[in-house]
Amino acid sequence: MKNARPDNEKLSIELVDLDGIPLVRAAGEIDLYNVSRFEDGMQRAVDRGTKIVAVDLTGVSYLDSSGLSALIAAYKSLEERNAKLYVIVPPGHNATRRVIEITRVDKFIHVRDSLDQMLSDVKEKQAA
Repeated sequence: MKNARPDNEKLSIELVDLDGIPLVRAAGEIDLYNVSRFEDGMQRAVDRGTKIVAVDLTGVSYLDSSGLSALIAAYKSLEERNAKLYVIVPPGHNATRRVIEITRVDKFIHVRDSLDQMLSDVKEKQAA
């Protein structure tokens, strides 16, 4: 019998503050079995009431449709109060980025290559 890791070990979620922006850092796999942990992390970030929430998927090796739905739900919740969702996924991070691009979620959610690019974009928009 294979030693399968429990689902709670396949995903880690951390909520940190990045220059006043709640940042949800996810690492591992996001799927139907553990998406509730991802949703909880994003909801805690959304509940902070800021104009911007960021989700860093750099450490995510797998994202299924339930994870994508969680991102869309967070986007809709933020959009209701004119707040923005930024998702960080480096180029070439095929397992995650491809899902976002194929489903065209990147057409309405701000997807950036790095945290630096996201911060630069935010500062530029605030200056305008």
